[in-house]
Amino acid sequence: MKRLLLVLFSCLSVSLFAQLPMGGWKMHSAYGYVDVVEEGNNKIFALSYGSLMSVDKEEGTIEYYNKLTGLTSSNITSIRFDKASSQLLITYADGNIDLLDENTSEVYNISDLYNSGTGENKTVQDIVIKGRTAWLAMTFGILEIDLRRHELKETYYIGQEASAVNVKHLAVSADSLYAVSDDMLFSADINKNKIDYHNWHSTPLPKTGNTLAAQNIDGTLYLLLDSLVYRYNAQEWKVCADGQKYYNIRQSSHNLLALNLQGLDVIASDTVEQHIGYYLGARDVVYDTYTGIYWFAFCTDGVGCYHSRSVTFNNFKPNGPAFNTPYRMRVTGERLFVVPGGYWTGKYYNPFAIMVYDNGEWRNYDDAYIRSAINYYFTDCIDVVADPQDVTHFYVAVLGAGVMEFRNDEFAAWYNNDNSPFKGGGTKPDVYSTYVDALLYDDGGNLWMINEDRNGSAVCILTPDKRWVTITHPDIVALYRAKHLFTAKENKNLKIFANYFHDKLGIGVLDDNGTIERTTDDRTAFHREFVDQDGKTVQYEAIYDMVQDNNNELWVGTDKGIFIIPKVEDMFSGNACRRVIIMRTDGSELGDYLLGDERVNAIAVDGANRKWIGTQNSGLYLMSADGTETIEHFTTDNSLLPDNSIVSLAINKKNGEVFIGTGVGLVSYQSNAADGKEAIPNDNLYAYPNPVRENFEGVITITGLIDGTKVKITDAAGQLVAATTSLGSLAIWDGKDMNGNRVRSGVYMAQCVSPDGKQYALVKILVM
Repeated sequence: MKRLLLVLFSCLSVSLFAQLPMGGWKMHSAYGYVDVVEEGNNKIFALSYGSLMSVDKEEGTIEYYNKLTGLTSSNITSIRFDKASSQLLITYADGNIDLLDENTSEVYNISDLYNSGTGENKTVQDIVIKGRTAWLAMTFGILEIDLRRHELKETYYIGQEASAVNVKHLAVSADSLYAVSDDMLFSADINKNKIDYHNWHSTPLPKTGNTLAAQNIDGTLYLLLDSLVYRYNAQEWKVCADGQKYYNIRQSSHNLLALNLQGLDVIASDTVEQHIGYYLGARDVVYDTYTGIYWFAFCTDGVGCYHSRSVTFNNFKPNGPAFNTPYRMRVTGERLFVVPGGYWTGKYYNPFAIMVYDNGEWRNYDDAYIRSAINYYFTDCIDVVADPQDVTHFYVAVLGAGVMEFRNDEFAAWYNNDNSPFKGGGTKPDVYSTYVDALLYDDGGNLWMINEDRNGSAVCILTPDKRWVTITHPDIVALYRAKHLFTAKENKNLKIFANYFHDKLGIGVLDDNGTIERTTDDRTAFHREFVDQDGKTVQYEAIYDMVQDNNNELWVGTDKGIFIIPKVEDMFSGNACRRVIIMRTDGSELGDYLLGDERVNAIAVDGANRKWIGTQNSGLYLMSADGTETIEHFTTDNSLLPDNSIVSLAINKKNGEVFIGTGVGLVSYQSNAADGKEAIPNDNLYAYPNPVRENFEGVITITGLIDGTKVKITDAAGQLVAATTSLGSLAIWDGKDMNGNRVRSGVYMAQCVSPDGKQYALVKILVM
């Protein structure tokens, strides 16, 4: 018997402790475009792509807030701070409302609007606060929140006969509450019954247009309408600041702060009293009168603070992905590549971005980066693939713009219809109509690309020595939105692809016979229809994802659930498939197809061959290897998922971390399965946490194992305490004995034996 002896104590590297605990979640929120700032008593709160953070005014430390820290929901729409109660009011797209205590970080949820059964829009459009009462501008009227009792108190319908009014903005003075609609200003005495519509008075706006903001300063109402600032006084509207144009206004003590492309103007009464032209392009601003600091929402530069007295500037830009739209994700080695993309996600025309997550840090390539390299404007990166031998060498497919190459993590080349065999997809081809929809990096270092053309499609291959090869077959024509292209596990000569929409909907396979430059010996097949084990034709209108599992079966996600192609090679001779049938528990002996009524957007396979399945509306499923058993079902109600619409999935096969892309952001989950090792190596085998502290309540994970390794936990006297089996390279122990009791302090031995009994290793675990 080959014997590998490994003893581990508490001298594990710091990087191991940074690993997610088993069953733990991590939020990867985008803070790449800060567009709202709000001043607290001790902190500046900032909103970016629906994600919330704060900057401590004195220390400059950054703090993040999300479901992991206690917030109720995701996709924040607006924030407003009440200095009297030190509470930040937070509203969400789903109608939830949170009150975050600045000092204790306690969160109080107000769920009345979220739980309301009405069909009214739940979007909060503006917030004002006075006297520990908050008013929320809604599409149907105004909501009143009691900040002391943490409850929704009243609803105002302020139109004639108590009809609904789309309230865009709110302002409040010492004696009046103002509401602005598309064409009317409504006002009510703050001390009268505002539920009674008779107490609301209306005045036409100076003109019908795009109302952007409303503020009240010392009893004077200011309105930003079609980029002009109007002052309302004595029943008359007057244009301020000599008619200069702005895109946002905020209240600051006795002055009005107005932002435009030239910087910040401080407006007193009708005129501009001060102009600050530093750091143009801010989207929002607040002013701390005590310190004399202006705090800016500086878009891609994070939160900025300008010291007006010392004329100095600092900015705070947190690390994270550039966007909350993870359309496509791939893991190569231990690097995660994310592109925001478009197509059927409904997220068309996302700014150019490539997001790379490596060793706990994000690096983003944005529009400014690529413009500086090639001086072109692009949107929607839709696929990315990296060289397995060098993850700093990768390629990105850009919507309508061909393919870009990066070497050593820097832009290296751009392949379009001017310097490649790519054909344009438009009637007048140019660099904006060169569509490459799917990428593959094969074991020989060749880059495969499917090029869409109005007159047909072709597979273009770029060899390691930069030669181009083009493959065209009758089955590879008129492809449109071929999201996936990959090599079959059982035969590296087989390339599998899918066309996702339109007349050429279906799955194809190409056998290049190992000779990519000679096409006469190729085989191809393409099937639109597939027939299951019961002889029934599978009905579907779109294919959203496709993956080959550890048994080489091809799992296909459609708008009507999942079907499976047992053997890719058989596609050359037929169109057989099978579907997983889940038996009902009602005694009828009837069954239903696995997720047969669900749109399946994403499928991933972990080290135990289990299937992670992301749906359009019902969250994330973890299914057994054969798909018949639901192991986990994660939704926004029982997990830290920010949304139930799963867009993409990727798994770090080395440690089992599952990356979950949703419609409003990215999270990751530490699963209990990773790819199994071919041997039990003494340089990768360890347990974490180790030592196990007295307050630890999770599970202990042993990693670096062969799939199916038998693990026996014994105490110092050699008595058996617990036993388990690894899923892939991971085995977990809950720290309890066979009777379910937490073990005592001491040193425990994890004896690991490979499935064939030929390899053995020992890990010491210290429990305190």
